Amino acid sequence: MARLGENRYGKSRVRLSRITRFEDRHEFNEWTVRVLLEGDFETSFTEADNSKILPTDTMKNTVYSVARGSKAATI
Repeated sequence: MARLGENRYGKSRVRLSRITRFEDRHEFNEWTVRVLLEGDFETSFTEADNSKILPTDTMKNTVYSVARGSKAATI
């Protein structure tokens, strides 16, 4: 019988940019974010139950939402 190994999935290459405006110059920062989720996703393969799966667009939108409220200069 086949056995399912470690499971992880996610969204890669989520691009973020931020422009900080000063009177004499503008600073441009750009980041590329990767989100990986690990867990027990076996039922999504064996029973077609995707209730434990988070859509990758939701991951991307969460990155955008957290970044918008963040004052961080680096990831």
